[in-house]
Amino acid sequence: MDGLLRYNAIQSALSPLRKEKGWKLPVGGFQSIASKIYQKTKKEPLKYVLSNIDVILESIPGEDTPSFSPELSEFLPFFAFDADAKNGMGKVSSEMFPENIYFRSPQLYGEDDYLIDSSLLSYEDHFSRFSDYCNANKDIWWTDSNDAPKFRFTEPVYDWNEQKWYTVIEINDDNTFGYDPELGTVVNDKVVLQPLKEKEKVPEPPSDKEIEIRKIQAETELAKASTEKLSQLNKAVDRLDSQLDRGLITKDEYKIYLKRLYEL
Repeated sequence: MDGLLRYNAIQSALSPLRKEKGWKLPVGGFQSIASKIYQKTKKEPLKYVLSNIDVILESIPGEDTPSFSPELSEFLPFFAFDADAKNGMGKVSSEMFPENIYFRSPQLYGEDDYLIDSSLLSYEDHFSRFSDYCNANKDIWWTDSNDAPKFRFTEPVYDWNEQKWYTVIEINDDNTFGYDPELGTVVNDKVVLQPLKEKEKVPEPPSDKEIEIRKIQAETELAKASTEKLSQLNKAVDRLDSQLDRGLITKDEYKIYLKRLYEL
């Protein structure tokens, strides 16, 4: 089949998915996705490609899924990302991330949030204002690494509109500890912190004496239950004896009922 006809058929099959996913692609974006599918499936029968266009589409970004240190997926105190931190734990460097990943953080950048190229990510340009804000409020609403504001990077997500992988830089407070990208470094004593969950109390292990007491209690309860069961059994046997004596049941019936009682 002519290459142009095949490419056009792929575009036609892809078009409904464009509406379904609500893509708002830039100029040439749709053609770029169709071209990737075309290149990937050249050796596949066109009928198969058109019937499985959704599956093939989802496999396109998976070929170059970026990854970075799992440590960065956990919340770490903001000063661990400060290149000038006294403890020397500065972690923000473009060298720590693959070249094909971009960054977003509406918490840090507000309404001007946009994709940041990994090669441009730096402490000075992207973290210093929030870090300065936190340092200005030390001993006001945070004191040490236990309650300090924290950063983390989410698992990479593929943005079909941008056709790029990105991760979100998150801060561990929905209200971003009162930070306003427009105001920058200010002392803010109006911060309302999210309540911390109380740690579940772990019961202390019982002493040897307590264990012995519980054992005696359990044996006592078991003995009581056995005694009560034996008493009930004796009463039932007495009733059977009485019914047999009065001719209400036969000897064969008596044996059957008696056997059932002892099987209980």
